[in-house]
Amino acid sequence: GKALSQAIRAAGYDVWGIDIASAQDKQVVGVNLLDLNEVIEVAKKIPQCPVLIHTAALAHGQKPPIGENVITNNVRITDNVLEAFGKRTTHIIFLSSVAVYGEDNRNNPVVVSDTLRPSTDYGKSKLICEEHVLGSDIKNCTILRLAPVYDQKHMLDIRKRVFLPGLPSIKMIIKPSPQYSLTSIDTLVKSVTSILSLKPDKQNIYNISDSETYSQRDLTTWFPGKEISLPVILTK
Repeated sequence: GKALSQAIRAAGYDVWGIDIASAQDKQVVGVNLLDLNEVIEVAKKIPQCPVLIHTAALAHGQKPPIGENVITNNVRITDNVLEAFGKRTTHIIFLSSVAVYGEDNRNNPVVVSDTLRPSTDYGKSKLICEEHVLGSDIKNCTILRLAPVYDQKHMLDIRKRVFLPGLPSIKMIIKPSPQYSLTSIDTLVKSVTSILSLKPDKQNIYNISDSETYSQRDLTTWFPGKEISLPVILTK
């Protein structure tokens, strides 16, 4: 979210943000997105915007508040955002995930038309949120299903493909080496700014990733540590 905000602002757009905590930036307003009344009140303080970019969700094993789980947390946030901003914007860009496809028995790159069968609570939450976004009052909806996103400061999705679970200094060298699709922050920024430059057109869904794939062996070179070879069957 912060990377997108900075890039979009640098491109000349007026950007407002809502976050769990306000920042020094006067155009970032603190709000608990799980509290509908708070979100509605915040919406009144923000100028009416033609585009809403929805990035908020729990991910990467983050613990939800007491009384919530990943699915209810992410869906409630989305429903509250849609309720508060649905009539105040004409275009929503929702950051979803390729997790909506699920990984079981998938041996080829996914395409948008593939069957959706998420296997994780995170993937299930994103699919429900997609359905709510597409069924909302917002006329134009763009869904971006992102391959794992990373930059130099956010490498968790990369590390879990490199290091043995619970052993952050032991790198797996998987043989034969799997290939991964990933999304750099730069690719995400270019995708969103490109969409902003176009006239919105009803409902669109895109899979987003870097143009090249990455071998697991290549990813191991991004980190220091000792190496251990593993046959791919042991990583299933």
